[in-house]
Amino acid sequence: MGRVLQNECFTMGSEGTDKVAPSNAPPAGAEAERIAQIANENQIGAQKLRFTPEFELASLIVPGLTVDGAIAPDMVRPYLQKSVEDNQISDCSKEACVVNGKRYASSTDIPGNRPKPLLHSDGTAVLGPDGKPVVGPDGIDIEKIAAELRAHKNWLSLYETLYKFRHGGELDFQRRMTDDLPGQGARAIFTKEYQNFANIAVGYILGALGATLKDIGHYADKYCGIRGCHYNEPRAKGYPNIADRQYRDYEIGLQLWVEKQTDMAVADASGSRHS
Repeated sequence: MGRVLQNECFTMGSEGTDKVAPSNAPPAGAEAERIAQIANENQIGAQKLRFTPEFELASLIVPGLTVDGAIAPDMVRPYLQKSVEDNQISDCSKEACVVNGKRYASSTDIPGNRPKPLLHSDGTAVLGPDGKPVVGPDGIDIEKIAAELRAHKNWLSLYETLYKFRHGGELDFQRRMTDDLPGQGARAIFTKEYQNFANIAVGYILGALGATLKDIGHYADKYCGIRGCHYNEPRAKGYPNIADRQYRDYEIGLQLWVEKQTDMAVADASGSRHS
């Protein structure tokens, strides 16, 4: 499917040329200008879809599709590159965790990465699959992130956001990067206690963009199947490449999203009755 879509995207202009001008005569005047405009629009479109050096969406995006089904394998092609997990730092007391020029003995001492409880609207703690309160980086506000993404939502938003949730990506809240150190480069700093939070954030933010639990589970399973995720724990039913805890985190995130929207709707209705 991907190759057909790519051909449609990049051959539209030449097909148009064949239809409007005989092969033995060059187009002229308004027809030539129209053909040039089509070719230019195709090139601009291709450039917009290529938003990282490794990642090209031109071969796989179709308006209206979700990440479920055949599209998910195409979405994980860029993840064949070397995993950040192969070179991440798990203990800052043993390896140099230098952020903004300062070295930290613990990842949770880094400003913006200090532990903060995740709360329900009523102020009670969100519990993870293990029944323990979930904590995440204090510099991350998933409600704000979800609201901003929804405010600028279009048919590309879900795909762009999925890519940002990759390991070491902009929305990977259990990892943050060190400075680019001589002889070491920039490496991911892994904070294990933020695993549940990071996965709950996936469910919450993708839920805000309209993804279902099935969508998220299918995509995560394909991602981990190709990249190789390291889980020494029971796997999710129907998703052999992801942990059961991880899948339940996604579900908690989606439920939290629905809960927050319901609470906001009730508060708005109550306010309007008393205004």
